[in-house]
Amino acid sequence: MLAEQKAGGYSTKYRFTGKEVDEETGLYYFGARYYDPRISLWFGVDPLTEKYFDYSPFTYTADNPIKYIDPDGRGYGDIYNLDGEHIGNDGIDDKKVYLKHTTDNKQMTREQSLAATNMAQKAPGVSNTTDVTSQTGLNNDELNLRSSLSTLKQAEAGSANSALDYNSWNNGSTFTNDSYDSNPSAYSEHPGKNGKFGSAAGAYQFLSQFYNESDFSPQSQDKAAVSNMTSKSYKSALSGDMSKFIGATKGRWISLNYWKAPALQNVFNKYRANELKGNSNIATPIGNLLRR
Repeated sequence: MLAEQKAGGYSTKYRFTGKEVDEETGLYYFGARYYDPRISLWFGVDPLTEKYFDYSPFTYTADNPIKYIDPDGRGYGDIYNLDGEHIGNDGIDDKKVYLKHTTDNKQMTREQSLAATNMAQKAPGVSNTTDVTSQTGLNNDELNLRSSLSTLKQAEAGSANSALDYNSWNNGSTFTNDSYDSNPSAYSEHPGKNGKFGSAAGAYQFLSQFYNESDFSPQSQDKAAVSNMTSKSYKSALSGDMSKFIGATKGRWISLNYWKAPALQNVFNKYRANELKGNSNIATPIGNLLRR
């Protein structure tokens, strides 16, 4: 916020988002690069450009300063509230994940969430945060990938239904009522190969002719879903931006064509909140989903 203006100038040189202005050039120094608020552009590219490939490397906070902050000119990162919403950034590209909560571990109000973004530069010492990465090994990329997989399961099921499970069959039925742990043989192969060639099955509704894993176990289904993402789809899954994910993924999972980005983002945030709180519905253990 701009400081109170005095006659002939400002009372402080720390103005836009609290950064120091160079009086001669009018530019603000963020640490990684300079920013010109007159034209809303950076001088120099974002060092994290390859990670956030969809956005121009010269924009500020992906053209969304209401939702995001940028403490040091290096993109945005990894602090979430209990609703799975991205609320802040510590300016450190270490892919760590922090869960922000109130002192009594209840959901923050909107005002508290906004206040957290102003505190985020102090992470990992931000007050009232849980370091999810240190506790569980879940880094930011895998958090978003797992949440994207859960979102796909929900998209395939439709908004009025529960997310599909690993024993799902076409038309809302199941190919077995047994869990994988109780009866692994029921998941020995894609059920469509038993006289029903082509029928969709599983959490991600794979057609049998496009399923190439050695069995149809839950972890193999997760692996197949990640493998079937294009490079652009995979990167958008890591970003957690469902508007980008829809555009990059709807060619493989056509159910995404029937979802609006805001609605799908809400679904994604719900599953990301579950991941942050240890309530995942993804079968593959943490640490085994990212592409090598």
